[in-house]
Amino acid sequence: MSTIASHSGETVSGVTTTQPVTDPFAKYGALMTYEEVCEAVKQHRRTIERKIELGQFPQPLQPGGPGTAIHFRRVDIAAHVANGLKPIRRVRKKK
Repeated sequence: MSTIASHSGETVSGVTTTQPVTDPFAKYGALMTYEEVCEAVKQHRRTIERKIELGQFPQPLQPGGPGTAIHFRRVDIAAHVANGLKPIRRVRKKK
């Protein structure tokens, strides 16, 4: 893990800190694979897929276009975990 240097009252990523902030996802690159996300949030891939369908998890990206590997932005996953893995948006099912 790496530590983001901060001083009392300094704003880091929109959050005012009073102590050093540790980035628990520092070992991952800017884009994370499904495997890395599963490891980081300690959930199975299918659970994450269901949560994406329900709007309860950050949407993945396909940077290379259709038919290429799926990735997640590290900042999206880190923010989602920091918020306690709460739903991002509410999706109503059609009756």
